[in-house]
Amino acid sequence: MKNYKTFEVVKMLSEDNTLKFTDKENRTLTSRYGSLECTLECTFNNKNKSVIDLDKTWELVQEPVDFMVAAKAFSEGKNVRVEFKGAISGKPLQDVYKQTNKNRPGMCSSGELSFYRITTGKWYLELEE
Repeated sequence: MKNYKTFEVVKMLSEDNTLKFTDKENRTLTSRYGSLECTLECTFNNKNKSVIDLDKTWELVQEPVDFMVAAKAFSEGKNVRVEFKGAISGKPLQDVYKQTNKNRPGMCSSGELSFYRITTGKWYLELEE
């Protein structure tokens, strides 16, 4: 997972307030009502204000999307990922569906698509690096 500096997180949250980031100490940074909100174990100085280290790195917490949202995004040329448990082993597995031809969105070279994955999997939109 890619890490982001605090200034990058602030910029991304100002553009999309549905994003959520976490750091190595399990603090969460989100945007709420136009303000940054830092939750769980944020340090406080003597003036009771949250302190956020500008050099800290954060990781984007990806939330799953509905299969139809993932399918539409894939048809528009985006890569998607599904996480699911193996039907026989019960082990966590994942498949990434990547676009193989930008001129023909929707064509992929990875993993087969099954009703099992559609109905039981958690779908994510892959971030462009």
